[in-house]
Amino acid sequence: MRYKRIWIGGSVLVIGGLGLWAFRSGARPLTSSAPPPHHAAVGRKHKTTRRPLVVNAHGNPIIGVQSHGKSSAKAPGLTLAQSFEATTHHSLPPGVRGTPVPWQPHTAWVFVPRAIQGQLWFGQKTGTGPWHWTSEDLPGMLSAQLPKPVYDTLQWAADLHANAPGPHLPGSVQWNVITGRVGEPVGWTTQILPADQSPVGEKALALTIWLPSETGVFKGYYGIETLWDGHNAKTGHGALLMLTAASHVPGKGGTS
Repeated sequence: MRYKRIWIGGSVLVIGGLGLWAFRSGARPLTSSAPPPHHAAVGRKHKTTRRPLVVNAHGNPIIGVQSHGKSSAKAPGLTLAQSFEATTHHSLPPGVRGTPVPWQPHTAWVFVPRAIQGQLWFGQKTGTGPWHWTSEDLPGMLSAQLPKPVYDTLQWAADLHANAPGPHLPGSVQWNVITGRVGEPVGWTTQILPADQSPVGEKALALTIWLPSETGVFKGYYGIETLWDGHNAKTGHGALLMLTAASHVPGKGGTS
């Protein structure tokens, strides 16, 4: 199945971060009450370990449509909303604004929280420079313009949609039960966790990407919860925490 173009941008309030914190602190994730499907599991089994096994985010490229990266006009004076409209020809949803990257000074990211005509958009800027916007067509090779946290999260979503095998993760929703039974990503939510609230003990970015259930049992959405800090932002190690479920995609597009 072919993914539609992915749009991204605007920091978003994420319950995914709460799920991550709930897992690390031993509490039950808020979204885990949503019933996972009870059909037969598929895919390879993975040995359970204390630390979640990490999918090789670059190990399952699906050859097909090439990625389409787009950059905003080279005009540092354009506002966030103006640059988004100039690049995508769509209005930026209300409440969307940039999030400073915790481990990368003078850098801001934007995750537009909901797909616009099937596209998820991601924006980034450094210092006083212009905003650069990137979208992707999946399946296909992801753009090298994407930072690793964004690249890996999108690749995990692609793998889950394409029935690729994955790890055994904590929580009530298991990869091998829903892989190949989810749709294309429809949005993502983010949250910046202060050091005193972060499971890793330093300021971190919680990022959850949401895919609609196609199990025929559960009619909500499945989220791939990830957590990024100054250490794994370059390696991806330990970033994939768990899968969660929700009746709707959380958040309204603002940043926390």
